[in-house]
Parts: sequence; structure tokens; C-alpha cells
Amino acid sequence: MPRLISLLLLAFPLVLAGCPPTGDDDDSAAEPGSDFEGDETGECSDEADNDQDGLFDCDDPDCAGAPPCQADDDDATADDDDATADDDDATADDDDATADDDDDDATADDDDDDSVANGAPSITSAEISPANGDETTTFTCTGLGWNDPDGDPEDYVIQWFVNAVPTSLAPTITGALFDRDDLLTCTAQPFDGQLYGAPLWSNPVQVGNAAPSLAAASLALDAVAGVFVATASGWSDPDNDAEGYTYAWTLDGVPTAGSEATLPMAGVLSGTTVGVAITPDDGLDAGSPALATLDFDGGVSLSPATLDFGELEAGCSVTEDITITNTGSASVNLTDVWFEDLDGTGALDVSFGPALPFALGGGDSITATVQFDPADLPPSGGLVHVENDGPTPDATSVVAGSAHFGAPAWDSTVLGSSVDILFVVDNSCSMAEEQGQLGTWAANLFDTLDADGLDYHVGVVTTDNGALQGVDPFIDVFTPDADLVFAANVDLGTTGSGTEQPFLFAHNALNDPALDATNAGFLRPGSDLFVVVVSDEEEQSSGFWPNSADWIADMALEVGSEEQIHVSAISGGQVGCTGPGGSANSAMRLIHAINQTSGLDLPICDDPWDQHLTDLGLWIGDIGGALNRVRLSETPSVASITVTQNSSSLLSGWEFEEASNSILLDPPGLEGDLVDVRYNVFGGMCTPNLAPTAGLVAPPTTSTCEPMSLYDTGSSDPDGSLAAWYWTIESLPATSAFRDEWLDGSVDGELSFTPDSDGTWEFGLVVLDDGGAGSPLETVSVSVLPSGNPSNTAPVVDLDPSLVISETGTCSYDAYNVLQFCPPCFVEGTELDASGSFDPDGGWLLYSWTLLGNPPAEIGLSGADESVATLGWAGGLGMLAPGTATETIEVELTATDCNGASVTTTSTITLECTAI
Repeated sequence: MPRLISLLLLAFPLVLAGCPPTGDDDDSAAEPGSDFEGDETGECSDEADNDQDGLFDCDDPDCAGAPPCQADDDDATADDDDATADDDDATADDDDATADDDDDDATADDDDDDSVANGAPSITSAEISPANGDETTTFTCTGLGWNDPDGDPEDYVIQWFVNAVPTSLAPTITGALFDRDDLLTCTAQPFDGQLYGAPLWSNPVQVGNAAPSLAAASLALDAVAGVFVATASGWSDPDNDAEGYTYAWTLDGVPTAGSEATLPMAGVLSGTTVGVAITPDDGLDAGSPALATLDFDGGVSLSPATLDFGELEAGCSVTEDITITNTGSASVNLTDVWFEDLDGTGALDVSFGPALPFALGGGDSITATVQFDPADLPPSGGLVHVENDGPTPDATSVVAGSAHFGAPAWDSTVLGSSVDILFVVDNSCSMAEEQGQLGTWAANLFDTLDADGLDYHVGVVTTDNGALQGVDPFIDVFTPDADLVFAANVDLGTTGSGTEQPFLFAHNALNDPALDATNAGFLRPGSDLFVVVVSDEEEQSSGFWPNSADWIADMALEVGSEEQIHVSAISGGQVGCTGPGGSANSAMRLIHAINQTSGLDLPICDDPWDQHLTDLGLWIGDIGGALNRVRLSETPSVASITVTQNSSSLLSGWEFEEASNSILLDPPGLEGDLVDVRYNVFGGMCTPNLAPTAGLVAPPTTSTCEPMSLYDTGSSDPDGSLAAWYWTIESLPATSAFRDEWLDGSVDGELSFTPDSDGTWEFGLVVLDDGGAGSPLETVSVSVLPSGNPSNTAPVVDLDPSLVISETGTCSYDAYNVLQFCPPCFVEGTELDASGSFDPDGGWLLYSWTLLGNPPAEIGLSGADESVATLGWAGGLGMLAPGTATETIEVELTATDCNGASVTTTSTITLECTAI
């Protein structure tokens, strides 16, 4: 395989420093780019190097036959004035019988026309040093292996490139000209003072991350909160990354649990030296830690430091305990325990059973009880004080609570009517029925948009064309029979490309040339953009955007902000689908965009699509903001509803519509109005949510490579229902190759699992209730015997045998239309997806990806032991000139099941680089 660097060298001719020698003022000018010396009249006597090969006039072999270069004068022989190849005598010389000029001896000496031409220098390679660095590094470009036939002194012309863009001619380059992740290359061209040799490209260097630094760390005690507080100061990061820190705590030099900026004072004995190491971390690299220590002399602490009863219904009475702990080694006397009422409601109070003063021994704890009796709506709050004769004479805990008539709810909506809706519809051979569904149920969409009073633009593009389709490029509120026009616009036919690229052509729809031509006026400043993709295939624009987040960020450049972009899809969803409407493949790139923008994932395999089009209209209305409707998140007590518009209470002009659970405004508001709806939802509880319990059952024994199941048969919640199950493996044999993703298939109360090693396995389960409370960890042990599956079936591997990655770049030319530079094509983040592979026996698979042959060093795979590997091609594929070049590699995947049966397959990946 040819090296990519060599392609780059051929692709990018250099503009050399300096100028070629020229003749005197009366000579005709040398024309750069002449085919050869002497192809135009006078070029063999004008003292110019017309073809720029370092040879002038008659010294150039191209002029050998030109009249000025004939070796005689005034006669018909190859000499001057006589019949020999010399001047005025019978020898090949001047005036004598030797090969010399104008002298009278027989030697080849001075004053003749013979001279030895200067030879061009050369080098063997160019190098950037150091080979690794970051923004603090000064990189140097050096030529190596200097050779000059004339022994001329060594000199170079240096050209730096940052991400293939010419940047500097200096021998060195600093972080002022490049950033992290930039790719640096350079050329070194040898120069002997007269002639330039051939330039050579250096090794590429990718700029790494610079680790942050920290000036100092400090440590203090917050007696009120009952914690030690670590503080960092003097953050510095050459890459301007956001501040980030990790914390490591010690007690008397021994590491202790704790990774936050605070460490609870409870349990720390008097006389202990508390230490913390704060390490700056920018998310990629960690700098050197800064250290701080504090000699702690103990004291009284309260836990919790803040006690919030939350919002209870009026008339409830609730109690909670606060633990009082003596964290010192010596006994202290508690002299008073009392509550400071900061709001005057009288709803909160504290009681302490033992008589005061009370001697609390070193390390001992005792509780006080806080009671909350809300009788009215004002919020209550205050401080629990524990006065004592120890190092913290007044330890406090903050207590708060409030009451309501029913659980409070609050919905806040900004009214807005301007929405631009772009349908990106697949027009490949399998999409006739789906296009028909859109047209059939178009009225559901437009009826919903009109009911919300939205000012809409609705346009349609295809997955292979960014121009708006149809006679009317886009539909607005003034378009007659909008549903019929939309039905005609989505009747796109089925002759489109089978490579569906909705990201690319949604992007093209918002950019030149389409935006200034067929799509002019569709996108309005300040409007939210709603993209609805309709396709039965995965989104395949990955060569342009490695992931959906990059695409959304790019779209935001045209729309205004990422918050204005909303994506939904009628597709195969996360795992593909089959149904009355047909079948479709998984569309994970679309799902990622939907999740990032809170969109709708609607199954394309459903039939009919009436609800799909209605739901799209409701989604757009909810996010885009109607002018006359505010939908409520919960069912209200109607009598408790209050409505404000732009902070002004509305005593009239609104009504509650039970069917849609909405507030209807009459008259409608204006775009940008803020409408707040507050109300109560009855059914609140006076008692705190009680935690559930987990009940776990598993077979006592099983065999290796045999699928087994664990069941949640005894879990329960005393005051609600179970909402989530979290399975864990607490311990396993040392010989196991266990991976966390083997547990991803757990469904509610059952976990299917295939152990790979004999020995004892311990499984765990935590259940959560609908109030968010979690159960204690429940564990069970399973003894796995060394057996294996005698009827094992080999794995089934799902990998695309070929993948084409297409990239396009624009070449640049100088003022004389001479090609200067064609950008290389780079590949970052291309996924090789084998996640559809499976073990027919129901077990797990181990994956191993390998690059075959001898690929360039710039090509690499990450996730080589995952079902989805990521291909990176940092070196790029260079172009010689406008046109198309390709580079092909092979990737091998081996999938192995628990019993060791494996299947190996290969995929051919082609990078197709087009320069225009």
C-alpha cells in the first residue's frame, strides 16, 4: 500500500522562496513554465533560465542546436575563421593549439568559455521534532541527509502546514499557530544559495492535550455544615479547558473514602491530621496534585446538616431524627438543644429526651427529634442549635418545610408561533407505501398545527437532494388545501439513491446554493427548526459528521442555536421493526439525534399513520409554542388553577379544556408571552416514601456456558409500585472474562446470563420504587460447574462486507490559476457495527477486530474488543490534482462464544477522496 505522506508530497507543489536569475534589461523576459529552453526565439541568448532547471542559455542541452550556441564564427565549420573547431587557428581553442581561451599556452586555462555548472543539493528526509507535544511545545522542522555535489553550505526553505493549510515559513512553530488535535506537517527544501533541490515532506505530528496545573490547595472546617472543605486556587490550562478536579483524602496519612470537595466531619477523631490532594483534570489528562492538611481537634456535628421536609399537605404531622455526634476523643457536655424559628410559623420544633446538661463521650452519638406540623401555606424554616462546651460550641442544622392544599404543580410556557418544519423523505425503491401514508394522513398534521395557531413553513426534501420539492416550494398558513399540496410534495417516486443521507441533505437545504434558490424564504430568523426524517434505513452521512451531536452543532450555525433544532423520525427505531406497514432496519444515528433534541421516535412499520401525523403536530405545537394553548403536565384541581401572562394575573380570558388537559387563551397571546399556570394535584402523602425490598432467586448450581436465569420473585414496595431493577455481579472467578455489557439484556424482574468460568458467582439486585427510593442490595450465590455446552452452535456474525467512505474537498489556485493545494481527506469516528451478531445458544460473544496487511500507521481502531469498533484515519488521503483517489484496507472480525467456537469475517473499507 502506498504511503499517504507520499501522495501528499506529489499533491501539493510548493511556492519556493527566492526568484530565478534573469537577464539584463534589454533581454526578453523569461516566462515561467516554458516547456524547454529555446522553444521561443531568443531564449538561448537572453541570459535567463526560462525552463527554470538551473541551466542558462547554451549551458542547457535544450539549446545545443541553436545558432547562438554553435562553436564557430563567420565560417562554415565548427570553429572561428578557419576549418577547425576553434577560433582563428587549427585547434579547438582560441589563438593557440590548446583547449583554452585567448591565451598562448597549451593548457585549459583562464579566459575561455568552458565552466562547470552548479549542482542542485538534495536531502534524504524531513523531520518534525519532537514527535509528540502539545500547545506548550515548540516544534522544529529539519532536513536530514544533506548532499551537495559542490560542497555548498547547508540551507533550507521550510513550509509549515496546520491541518494541511500553509501556515508559516519559520524553522519552528509554536502554540500561537496551532491548537490541540491539529495535524502538523512541514516540507524542507534544500538550497545551496543558487539552486533549490526537491522538497520532502516530514512525518505528521498530531498536537496532544496539555495537562492543567494548580497553584495551591487549602483545607478548612465548616462547623455549621459538619464537613471539611477543600478549595483549589490558581487553575491554569494551555488548552483553555474547563476546570475539573479530583480529590483524595487522608486521615493521619492513610487514604480514606471520599472523592468530593467535602469530607464529613462525623467519625473523624480529635487530634487527627486531615489531608487532601487536589488534582487538576481537564477530562483528558491530570496535572500534578496540590496538597493541604488540617490538624483537627474534634467537635460536635449534626447529621443531616440540612433537613428538608419538602411540601406536605396542610394538617400533616411528620417527625425526623437529627444525629448529634461528638467527633472528638474527649467527652463534651451538651448544655442546650433548641430550635430557632426564622419564619415565625411555629410549625417546626425540636425535642431532646435526656436532661441537660448531658455528657456525650468521645465518638458517641445521640438523637434529637424534629417535628413538622404544617397548618397553613407559608413556608417554614429555622436552625436546630446544640450548644456545648466542646471545640464547636454551637453546632447547627438547617431545617425547612412547607405546606400546600394538594401537591403543587407548575407549568411555564413561552408562546411562539413561528416554526419551520422540514420533512426529509426517503425516495429509494422501498418507500412508495410510506410516501402514500404521509399524503393520506396529512390533514391530521395541518389540523393540529392550525388548532394551535402556529405560523408554519412546511417543506419537503429527499434523502439525496436538498432542494425543496413540489410546485409550491413550501407550505404556509395561507396555502389553500395545505394537506393536498403536502400530499403532492411527498409523492417523490422511488428512483432515489439507496444510500440514505438525511443529515447531509437537511444540512444542504439550509445552505447555498439551495437556500438562495429553490429554498429561499423557507428558513426564518428566530424560528425553531423541526426536522422530521421518514426512512426505513439507517442515516448514512457519517463521512460528514461522525455523530449526531456534530451534525446538530453544524445545523445550529445556520439556525441560531442548538436549542432551536428539534428532530423526530418515522423509522426503524433503535432495533429495527416489522409490522403491518412492512419492515425497517435499525436507525441508531437518528435515535441519537431524537434523544438529544427531545423528539419523537415513531415506528415506520405501523399502519395506519393517522396517530403519527397527529403526534407530530402536537409535538411541534408543544415545543414551538402555540399562541392560544398551554398544555398541563398533570391533571389539576380546577379550583386551584391560577394563570399569569407576562407576570400579570389573568382573572378572565382563559378556560380549562378537560379533553386536552389544556388552558385555552381567548384572545390568543402574542409571540414571546410568558404564561405560568399553577395548580394543585390532590393525593399527596403525609409520610415519607418508604423504600422497597428486593427478593432474589437463582438456581443453586449451573454449568459453564449454559444460559441461566435469575428472578425477582419477592420484591415489594410498601407504599407504591416498583419502577426499575438494577442487576449487578458482586464477585466472580478470577478466570472469568466478564464484561459489564453482558448484563444489558436484563428485563425488569428477570436476568438471563451465561457464566464463562467455573467457581462461585455472586449476583446482586437493587429495586427502585415509583418515588425514587431504592432497596438495600440483595445478593445470592451460584455455584458454576466446569461442564460446557456439548451441543454448542457457532456464532452468527453480522458485519457489512464492504464500506465506502466518501469525502470531498476543494482545491486552491493562485492568481495565475496554477494549482497550489488540494486538501487531503481525513476519516474520524467511522463506526464498524457488528452489534447484530449473536450466539444461537443464547450466550455472550467476545469480539476481536484486526487491521489486515500493513496499513499506514495513521490508521487505527478503537473499541477493538467491542461489538462496534471505531475506525480513525488521522493521516488522511492526499490528492495529486482535482479528481478522485481511493485507498482500501481490510478489517477482520472474530466473534467467539463461551465454548470457544469462533467465526471470522472480513470487511473492505474504501476511502474515496474527491478533489474539485
